[in-house]
Amino acid sequence: MRKKLVYTLLVLTIAATSLTGCKKKDANIVDNSNETTIETSVSGNDIEENIEKSDFTIETEYVKVADYKGLEIEAFDREITKDDIEGYINFALSLYYSKIDINGYIPIYTELTDKMVSEITEGEFTKIDEYEAYVKDMLEKQAFSDYEEQIKDELFNRVLENSELINYDDEVYNRYMDYVTKSYNQYAEYFGESIEEFYTESLGLESEAEYNDFLEKEALKNIKTEYVIHAIAENECIIIKDEEINNEIQNYLNNGYFETEEDLFEYMTREEIATNLQYYKIRDFIYNNAITE
Repeated sequence: MRKKLVYTLLVLTIAATSLTGCKKKDANIVDNSNETTIETSVSGNDIEENIEKSDFTIETEYVKVADYKGLEIEAFDREITKDDIEGYINFALSLYYSKIDINGYIPIYTELTDKMVSEITEGEFTKIDEYEAYVKDMLEKQAFSDYEEQIKDELFNRVLENSELINYDDEVYNRYMDYVTKSYNQYAEYFGESIEEFYTESLGLESEAEYNDFLEKEALKNIKTEYVIHAIAENECIIIKDEEINNEIQNYLNNGYFETEEDLFEYMTREEIATNLQYYKIRDFIYNNAITE
């Protein structure tokens, strides 16, 4: 239960959006019989936001989406140094030889030998230079992966910040208010705090009224995120197939977040899983269409 609670608190869960079609006529669209359709009915409350950027790529009845193609990003320039390699190897040695104290693992300041390399890699490498080359390659790949994830988050957040939510339905608003309220109740429960303790000590808010305003802003941000995802996905024909959803469900189970599908579906629906997958595909799309400075 603890693992499921932590996962519920950390995972990006965005409620369902509709994907009733694609605007691109020349898109390669999969057979409708093998798609999950995500539906949302939206109408009702007009709202206004102060948006510095007025150049929108997509305009629907509910959201104006800022430019998401050709955004500038910084080039990857992380260089793996000798200190990085030695630091990783010292850490690996500490792990292997269990040199630990209450403060954690103690680096082993000793000269590396071929024998030690063979021991800590269980014979995969027998020479120091081979192992150091492997460590350098691994650290470079990890650094680039970290860079990509950071840039993808920054790009999507840039698009989201510069987009404008102009309309939402009461049902959608109530659904998200219920979602964020339950989520922060879970946070408070997880840390053993009352709601008042949580919003005063953890969030730095002074009153219940401020906390309610905070929850409403969170709900509106989620609504805006939902419609931005929907608009870009429809415009670019980003469709999630049932096979992808099934694979994701299996990943949740394999990683131990949930014991059974029934447990999983207590926390999220197939449509919400599809929307999460859609979100990551959109991040990839924006990143792949960005321009390096």
